[in-house]
Amino acid sequence: MKKKLYVILFFLIAFSLLIFGYMYKISSVTVNSLNEAINDVDIEEQFLGRNYIVNSESSLVEQLLSTGFVEEAEVHKVFPSAVDVVVKWKEPVVAVKTANNYALLSNDGYVIGISKGYKGYDVVRGVIVKSAILGNPIVTSDDDTTIGAVNLLIMMKINQNIFAGGMVYPNIEVKDGDIIHVISDKYWINFGNYENLDKKLVKAASIYNFNYEKGVKTGIINVSIENHEVYQIWKN
Repeated sequence: MKKKLYVILFFLIAFSLLIFGYMYKISSVTVNSLNEAINDVDIEEQFLGRNYIVNSESSLVEQLLSTGFVEEAEVHKVFPSAVDVVVKWKEPVVAVKTANNYALLSNDGYVIGISKGYKGYDVVRGVIVKSAILGNPIVTSDDDTTIGAVNLLIMMKINQNIFAGGMVYPNIEVKDGDIIHVISDKYWINFGNYENLDKKLVKAASIYNFNYEKGVKTGIINVSIENHEVYQIWKN
């Protein structure tokens, strides 16, 4: 009889703890941002009221990353019901023209802002945008080429010193599936598709620098085909 009572008591305690666990809610959220967010993402609103016991620290981090606006995050639960959050927001690195606005993209191609203009941002031109929804990857007619163009622009800004005389600011355009840097109306670098852009950039800089020493300021530097990189005279 006594053993039966112990079993019943055990199950009552376990059931009470289970109910208590499901009723226990996050009541306090402290957020420390390492940089400024360009969108009003209310982390406190997302976490308040969620189950403190059921939601682990890693699951709360995943929830933040799934918003599309967060690059890195740390979440620490503080007993009995508080949560401390450290977050690094994604930052816009380039603007892409949509039908009516400019989509501001992070370096992984997520739309983290919508702007009427592009002032203060570099622009990748020639992209056919199918969808630009905040917190989601941009959808274009050729996503791989679009992301490649964004990454090339970032690489060119970081590595401007590899160009003799200081390369002009990146002016990237997507045209017929090729990624092109328009130096001037009559001087282009054609990088071809999105593959091996880091190697193509080094080769393009080598040809550009050779031309620079000779005073050449027109033509097409074509590095689209590996081991067949050429300089072509501009033809009117």
